[in-house]
Amino acid sequence: MDKETLMTTITKVLVANRGEIACRIFRSLEQMGIPGVAVYHPADARSPALAMASETVEIDGPTPVASYRWRPILMCRE
Repeated sequence: MDKETLMTTITKVLVANRGEIACRIFRSLEQMGIPGVAVYHPADARSPALAMASETVEIDGPTPVASYRWRPILMCRE
């Protein structure tokens, strides 16, 4: 698959990360014109990455680290 076809195929990217890595991903997505969705634990509600995301989804869990583990429900949410 060539790059142009790939870019028209990707419509949205879920970023299940926080901190500087998430910020870099969101900057790149913005340059490519692809919306990015940030998932976050309430403890991370003031993360700079959230302001850069096109959408945000709060996820719960006993700790922030536990919340960022793969969760099937995230894949099904619209």
